[in-house]
Amino acid sequence: RDAQVICESLAQRGLACRACHDFAELLREIGVGAGAIVVAEEALGRRSLKALASALGAQPPWSDLPFVLLTGSGEAALALERTVSALRPA
Repeated sequence: RDAQVICESLAQRGLACRACHDFAELLREIGVGAGAIVVAEEALGRRSLKALASALGAQPPWSDLPFVLLTGSGEAALALERTVSALRPA
């Protein structure tokens, strides 16, 4: 539901948005030139984090893809720290 609401909100402001229905689709979109990523923390398991880090690492050095992580309450800080650490360039 988050994806639908976000896409509707962006469309109202004249911005294109594509909701990916699975992680493989997200990785394909990164490969074809996604302008930004918005993802819910529950979509990021250990395996998907590795795949995402690899996809982002394959980008040209000048590329800096904006990434927004939607978190819930409670362990949000831990999820954010884990994600940022996994995605940080080497």
